[in-house]
Amino acid sequence: MRRAAGRAVRARRGALLLGCAAAAAGVASAAATPLPLVEAERLALCDEPGVAALLERAAAHDERAVAAVALPDPHVRFGAANLPLEGGGFRTEGMSQAQLAVRQTFPPAGARLA
Repeated sequence: MRRAAGRAVRARRGALLLGCAAAAAGVASAAATPLPLVEAERLALCDEPGVAALLERAAAHDERAVAAVALPDPHVRFGAANLPLEGGGFRTEGMSQAQLAVRQTFPPAGARLA
């Protein structure tokens, strides 16, 4: 039983050493062909998570700049005043009103241009 376990461990070690040797040979052959600087920069920047984060922050700043010069959203309000609760509607009470209001705020002059 011990001999079989020992053989299995030696077989795993041999496979591991063989894999490392193959990887080293691949690295050596890859090192023999020089990598152009432009290609090295492209490979480095493609895998850099900081570049993606900076691009996202730049896009967010662009969106804020657009929002800074835009007018605020208008407000719409609908309501009823002096409407009888017991029935009748608008025709029974002379003071009943339906109200519709639209409001737009404007910032002070020059505030949006800055």
